[in-house]
Amino acid sequence: MKVVNKKMYHYHRRDIHPELWIPKKKIIVDENFNSLFGKMYEPLLSHAVELYLMYLEDPINNKSSLDAFNNILNEGIQKYTEIFKRETILEVSRRLKDSSLPSREHCIWLCDEEGIVHWKDALDCSHHPESSFNGHLASDTVTILEIFQVSVTGDLFRTSDSFIPDSYLPTEELFEESKKYWDSNFTEKYQERQAEYLFQGELKILKKLR
Repeated sequence: MKVVNKKMYHYHRRDIHPELWIPKKKIIVDENFNSLFGKMYEPLLSHAVELYLMYLEDPINNKSSLDAFNNILNEGIQKYTEIFKRETILEVSRRLKDSSLPSREHCIWLCDEEGIVHWKDALDCSHHPESSFNGHLASDTVTILEIFQVSVTGDLFRTSDSFIPDSYLPTEELFEESKKYWDSNFTEKYQERQAEYLFQGELKILKKLR
């Protein structure tokens, strides 16, 4: 959805670009902006996505694309973790669903006021080894997280981390499960509490809360 000057919240590691996270500063989040996953996985992830899309377009005649995709997927898993596979399939699913939605590789994550407590707890990987961020954030991340109130103008997509599929599922099953993330059909209260927002556009830092 399009938003104008909407107030949201963002958890940020104070050791990453602290010069940007100052009240009144503006950050442009576009396709040139790399999220945590974008910084780690590109350009390998984009190559894998293109190959899998080619395969899905014509599975009978594009089996070589599937073979090449599986080779890259194995390389990514060995170099990183199974999370590489999950993020690849989530990006494939996004492009098929609606390529105008903010990409997880080129967005900034936000939460609403109701989600502040959940995300503070979820980002502490030392307490939650199953966290989607485990392996990418230090175990003492909770001690260096800062939370900012921000104002955003641009494209905001609301979903929930409860819709993130299990990274260890077989590829075809993972692909089917990944659709739930982009459909973002909220039916339970806990999904509301676990809401996450993907944003692209202009972000203005209003104030640091802690």
